[in-house]
Amino acid sequence: MINPRTFIRALDKHWEVIEHLMLTLGEQSTWESKTLLTLMKRFDTKDSADERLQQLVNTEILVKLPRSDDYELNSIVRDFVSQLLNEHQLGLSGIIKERVAEIKTALEALHLAMQTNDTAALIRGVSGIDKQLREITKQLQHDAHAIADIVERAKTADNQMPLARRYQEVLETYERYIVPMTELMDTGASGKFYPLLEQTETVLNALSEQLATQGALINHQLGLRVLNSRVKELQRIGRETLTNSSATITPLRDEYRRHNNLSTAVARLLGEIRKRGLKYTFADSDLPLWRKEQPRRITVDDSLKDFIAQVRDYQPKTVAFPELIDDGETAQQEWLDEATIEQSLLNSLPITDLMHWLIENYGQYQDASLIKLYHRLIRLPTVLAVHQNELTRHELKHHAIQLYSHSLTAHEPRP
Repeated sequence: MINPRTFIRALDKHWEVIEHLMLTLGEQSTWESKTLLTLMKRFDTKDSADERLQQLVNTEILVKLPRSDDYELNSIVRDFVSQLLNEHQLGLSGIIKERVAEIKTALEALHLAMQTNDTAALIRGVSGIDKQLREITKQLQHDAHAIADIVERAKTADNQMPLARRYQEVLETYERYIVPMTELMDTGASGKFYPLLEQTETVLNALSEQLATQGALINHQLGLRVLNSRVKELQRIGRETLTNSSATITPLRDEYRRHNNLSTAVARLLGEIRKRGLKYTFADSDLPLWRKEQPRRITVDDSLKDFIAQVRDYQPKTVAFPELIDDGETAQQEWLDEATIEQSLLNSLPITDLMHWLIENYGQYQDASLIKLYHRLIRLPTVLAVHQNELTRHELKHHAIQLYSHSLTAHEPRP
């Protein structure tokens, strides 16, 4: 079980790593230890990558999968961090229907408790209704953010993508969420959400009057007032959420439907024209005036005649290119004994500044050769190259360069 204080401290200490994992959660849900260690090396901390990984595992932020070396984020961490980052997934409308059914059952139990004057049952019923109302409010707020993200992804997708593929998530959201929620929150007789809230408000008012008459505790009366306010607030949130979500997602759905109908009509007409011809597909009266047979006369403009005359008299100009002059400064590609240099490098490990070591031992080579050696040596599988934090300047034969040089240490590759 996660210790709350340890969990909060670990979140603060490793927030950069956890935030990066949450942002890539849509692409992959599990990570190998090698990938996690590489990610942790990107963030400058006092602890090593292995120590940070072990700390995340010890605090149960990362959970190791059974019969595997992969890790995944703890579900509690994902829910908590997703709320902090305002990253939400669209919930199911069926869950809200189930919670509405639970509220209806709790109301029946509450009404029975009122008739039998069972105070304990009254308190349990009020507490259960309050919990369901808070969960419905929370899901509606999450769904509003999730729908906004879905619409934003559809609008920012590649314009060259087919519209059916680009708006696929929008259409699925409309069918699986907007339509059932519209039926559930219908204010008429067929709706279940608002009539139930009105019934809940009526029962709570009657219960509040009964408790006031009987002289109940002030805490019970205060809880009923808070619950009554929550019911009214949920009515407002439900109405605004459904209205805003429909207004956000319906224009994209209508755009797809208009485009789909137009594409179908155009494709059908083009198919008939290809099979039968334009004249047999449309009557003469239906064709635009410019499509009818009309005599045409083609003439050549005088400017075109002048241009053709100039082309006929065109004489190419002879351009004399200068001869190649050897100024003695052109550097010839020199031969490097790379195997010997690599062995010398391994014998000299550890090296705090690779470029300084190359200049000191192989300064007779050309500038391009030294830079080529530098990039080759930092990629050797038997060495571990780490960037230095300070910018250094080095004088080569003909040039001076500034770079964050690498320090090299021995590294044995894993089998």
